[in-house]
Amino acid sequence: MTFPQTSAETAILNGQGYWRLFTPLESSGDIFESQVSARAVVVGPESDVSRINLTYYDQQSANAANQLCVSIDKPLVGRIDALFSTPYNSGDRARVLISAADLLPPSNYTPQGFDPANDVLEIVQPRIDLYYYLNEQPDFIPPRSDRFHLFEALPFSGTFDETIWYVIPFYGRRFAECTFKSLGVVTQPAVNVEVFGANFSNIIADAALADDGHQLESLGTVAIAPPALGLGITDSITVLNRAWDALVIEIDPTGTFPGPDSFVTHIVVSDKV
Repeated sequence: MTFPQTSAETAILNGQGYWRLFTPLESSGDIFESQVSARAVVVGPESDVSRINLTYYDQQSANAANQLCVSIDKPLVGRIDALFSTPYNSGDRARVLISAADLLPPSNYTPQGFDPANDVLEIVQPRIDLYYYLNEQPDFIPPRSDRFHLFEALPFSGTFDETIWYVIPFYGRRFAECTFKSLGVVTQPAVNVEVFGANFSNIIADAALADDGHQLESLGTVAIAPPALGLGITDSITVLNRAWDALVIEIDPTGTFPGPDSFVTHIVVSDKV
């Protein structure tokens, strides 16, 4: 998450009709809070995560707390009370707690097949976007926007022959177009590309286990031949209607690139097919 965070309290003091929580997420343990009540809560159009938990004070519950989940398909159009003046038995005051219901990649995540000695991993941190309506319910709930990821240079850490892995948020999306272009420069190698669907797990990795609980399934491969000088070669992989937390992309050169900016990756993820 980024700091300083916006707050619902500041939004209501400024006379705003809603509070927007929009920030990158660092882990599944990121928790935000509101001390004021809401008339509606919806997932915002720029959110990568598709499901968001709201935890609130509930005197009728055994532990005085309850939880509901809003999603891109199921907003909360109704009142949820923070009850900040009400203390728990611990003495802490009640409030609404906000957290991602989708699982994020853990800080030590590496996809199956990743070689730390020869590979480079770049994880795009997912963002949470939430609209917390303070006074009136919204007349219109916008759909989630398409997200575009453009990598114009490969993030090599040493030599230009390393295998590159990208992890791209996909939560609840219905479509992705992954386009790869090998530029027509001298000594450009052939490149093998594979796109995987990944689901994350809370299972702690065990050296005795072959699988740490994260799911990884191949969704398509392309082999991009060395382009002729001055001419690029483009190929793509399409993903449809798959319930993955993320897309994992492996870019494996068969030789040495002339530099980091000779291979371009462009990914579009969308809620529309």
